[in-house]
Amino acid sequence: MDQTSARFSHAAAQARERNPRGVSKKEGWLIILQASASVVMMSIFFQAHNWYWGGILNFASVGVFLILAVMMSTRMARVRAVHPTGHRRRLLLASLLPLLAIAIGGWYWTSHAPHSGSWLLTTSVAVLSCIPLAALGYSLVARGNR
Repeated sequence: MDQTSARFSHAAAQARERNPRGVSKKEGWLIILQASASVVMMSIFFQAHNWYWGGILNFASVGVFLILAVMMSTRMARVRAVHPTGHRRRLLLASLLPLLAIAIGGWYWTSHAPHSGSWLLTTSVAVLSCIPLAALGYSLVARGNR
């Protein structure tokens, strides 16, 4: 076996590991930041109809969230490194829960203005829906840069 194919065989074996070398801590922190920003944006979105200046606050929070999302995605592209086995599937599943919360909560809490849902309930839904995404980020931080 020549040196090139041996190097690729070694890289392929490392890619199949559950806990590979070279996982980026920075990428994990960016995923945690993304989950935190999602919680704030969802909390404001769910309660904006009950506030006097809710429309303006909702507009501002979505604008800030979109700018932050662009900044995080460009930064994440720079720091992306090796991922553990199953990372893409876990990221997809962790991202579906906030989307479901926005779809269902958005229907129940924003289609009828104002609604009777308390801020504690809507914020809890936002936090609980983003926990898997934050946990995924934490797993990258814990495994990162060994």
